[in-house]
Amino acid sequence: MIFIVSLAVMRASNGHIQSHIRVALELGLTPTEILEAIEISLPEAGIVAFQAGLEASREVVDADGIEPTVKVHEGARGAPEQTGHRLAASASAEAPTSTR
Repeated sequence: MIFIVSLAVMRASNGHIQSHIRVALELGLTPTEILEAIEISLPEAGIVAFQAGLEASREVVDADGIEPTVKVHEGARGAPEQTGHRLAASASAEAPTSTR
């Protein structure tokens, strides 16, 4: 998995990334585990590197519509923290309105 992430970060050729993904699958890693490894590249290397790894992975595992997953951190009260674009829309719909 380290090679897959490294290749994505270095923006290696699609075929190079895919060859390491195939080896990882042959060694027993799941497509989800590979995707999670590729997600690690996002904060440090940026969206372009992440997309390179994601596209390579999609083509190897033949997964149309595969989406990265992000678990929402639960705040102290057990409610999801209002961070991220997905929560912003629901937070604004649930926000109390002023009667003034």
